[in-house]
Amino acid sequence: MSKATSNINAKMYKPRLDEARRRMGSQIVGNDEAILLTFAAWICGKAMLLTSLRGRGKTMMALAFRKVLKDAIGARLQCTPETMPGNILGREIFDEKLREFEVRLSKIMLSDVALIDEINRALEEAQAAFMELFEEWQATIGPGVFELAKHMLIIATRNPDGQAGTGRLGDAFRDRFILDVDMKFPPRREMIDLLGNTAIHRGNADIEPVLEKADILLFHAHNDWMTETAPEAVKGYVTDLVTCLQVDESAFEDLVLAEALKSTKANPKSLWKPADKKRLRDYIGAKVSDLEILEDGISPRAAIWILHSACAVAFLEGRDEVTFDDVRTVFIPSCRHKMIMRSTAKAYGIRPEDILRSVLDSVKY
Repeated sequence: MSKATSNINAKMYKPRLDEARRRMGSQIVGNDEAILLTFAAWICGKAMLLTSLRGRGKTMMALAFRKVLKDAIGARLQCTPETMPGNILGREIFDEKLREFEVRLSKIMLSDVALIDEINRALEEAQAAFMELFEEWQATIGPGVFELAKHMLIIATRNPDGQAGTGRLGDAFRDRFILDVDMKFPPRREMIDLLGNTAIHRGNADIEPVLEKADILLFHAHNDWMTETAPEAVKGYVTDLVTCLQVDESAFEDLVLAEALKSTKANPKSLWKPADKKRLRDYIGAKVSDLEILEDGISPRAAIWILHSACAVAFLEGRDEVTFDDVRTVFIPSCRHKMIMRSTAKAYGIRPEDILRSVLDSVKY
């Protein structure tokens, strides 16, 4: 097997990447981590999710990213229950003059930065059209296969499950997103500044481009090189974290869930709902496996992209070697949308984030 190579290093590009992040941060206030992870998804060449309540800046994130990329073409698809595969990919059209079918690609397929807005309003048929696109960066339309641009970034926004008009994304579909990034309400100081910035209010704030589209080809190669040459201890740490989330392994029952239940009893500031604490305490003395919280954990594919994401974060911070802390930075955004929780988890007030934090607390490095 040939090893990846790289002709660049992190220090070469850190000033430009820092400036791009700073310029985005002038519009996406109070969400520096979300900006960092958006760049990480781009460097890895994978689609990402932005999840939050309405009005937190999900759409603006995609628009701001397009602006920092020189000569980038943007496209936006607003998902509804009526969205069909042809709206997403394109379709075959019969040409009367030539007396043959020709493929007309959608704007999404021809763009550099694509925003798939409110993707969980689309139905299963539309979600299926994205599967090949997100996994292989190509689409089969009629007899032809059409590739996306290598430098493309796909951002899909998602409203929290349960909001009116939304549906649950399929398990296999969610596994195709490298990261699920949470957009937060800005801190007080940033919120005050935002209230006084009418250019952002009107969507008129300008951002000068910093990065070239061709840069991403170098970034992809460097990300592969960093992943292949990552320290064995870091690869082992990723493996241990993911192993703890396998339902056919004893680690989840014996270590992670037991630790989560113990901390719930001891910590009055737990994120778990107070109304459920008594019920949880009743289970503390029972066999942990009887709780049946997790239907399925993290796949090997997801583990691969945890490491790639961690390497991208290291690169963005100016380092050419990934560390344990980089893995910890991306672990929850990499995994929370990919775990399949049983319905009993909701009854106990347990969220994916609670389990993932317990994994980070339980696995030593």
